[in-house]
Amino acid sequence: MRTKVLKPIKLDTSALTLEVRYSEWDTRAIGHPVMEIKRIVIRDIPKAQTQIRKIIEKLSLNKTALISCRIPHEFLRESMVLENVGFKFIETILHPFTDRLYEKEFVSDKSILIEEAKEGELVNLSKIAQISFKSDRFTVDYRIPKNCSGIRYKNWLLSCKYHTHQKIYKFSKNEHIIGFFIVEEDFTLRNAYWNLTAISPQYQGKGLGRKCWE
Repeated sequence: MRTKVLKPIKLDTSALTLEVRYSEWDTRAIGHPVMEIKRIVIRDIPKAQTQIRKIIEKLSLNKTALISCRIPHEFLRESMVLENVGFKFIETILHPFTDRLYEKEFVSDKSILIEEAKEGELVNLSKIAQISFKSDRFTVDYRIPKNCSGIRYKNWLLSCKYHTHQKIYKFSKNEHIIGFFIVEEDFTLRNAYWNLTAISPQYQGKGLGRKCWE
């Protein structure tokens, strides 16, 4: 049965700015409507909490099973408000970075080969995606069925072939596929974002993830 697609919600008041959108990936994994907070800025905590509670009540009437969010780590006010209105697990986004790469020395492992994945390899790569992640929000949240995380990442990888701006690259060592990463390219801004990386569980704990990036 096809899950109902809910309309996005946009709210811009003196108390807060809020954008909530339908999350296709999470809905497929859970089997019930899931919405995601894409943007939240709090200006008046008491009024914002009242307005957010009304939106949650409205979405609950539409059988929404989960509202997820990702907010920058410095958005402490927003994080606290979401906790106050009932959010139990709030995911923050960290942006680690390194500079002066030209001063660093990298030793590449010649036995590791990185190539763009072929369409016929996507099924096997999706199996790696399904079993490789252990610390994501769907896995650590005990209220979500255990298999939902794997389904979510499997569907994510398989859907990449329908998006021209996404590419899947495989890691191979001694002719055995050990993992993958997905690159999302922005041709307008001329940049790329690595948004999903995995090493198969049987190869984890051996330093291969680091070697793949070197």
